[in-house]
Amino acid sequence: ELVDESTKGLADAVLVDALVNNAGRTIQWLQNHGARFITLGRFGCVLAPPRPHTAGLVWEGRGPDVTLRDMAKRLARAGGELHTGTRALELIIEDDRVCGVRAECRGAPVELRARAVMLADGGFQADAEQLLAAGISAAPERLKQRGAATGTGDALRMARAAGAATT
Repeated sequence: ELVDESTKGLADAVLVDALVNNAGRTIQWLQNHGARFITLGRFGCVLAPPRPHTAGLVWEGRGPDVTLRDMAKRLARAGGELHTGTRALELIIEDDRVCGVRAECRGAPVELRARAVMLADGGFQADAEQLLAAGISAAPERLKQRGAATGTGDALRMARAAGAATT
């Protein structure tokens, strides 16, 4: 109800249900993997340590930064690999199965093979000309941007190219 009221009925009910019904499990999973949370007044549950509530990008050494660095160390200890500075460009599909990505790592083409591929790129808010204009607003230049300029929609493009339905 609150989301519906806040968005004046524009939120996709299926997506809202998915978020609401999985948020608790997501926080629990993060905690089980080392993330620390605190309750911070009207902001509710936030990653610790929280960043100061001031203008500017004060993130180093704060909740998400600490959590991601700790999780990267855990991944390495478990034998996983984290490829920073790498941009996935295309899914590798063989026998109707996604088995990796073709990517660019610091300007050089690479092919990364895996048993599973998860697409998570931070959104598409930085692609005003195509994705924002098509899916969010006919006048994307009038939107107030708060997201990262790195969210160019690569995951969305790859998922669509592989035949995924989107909403």
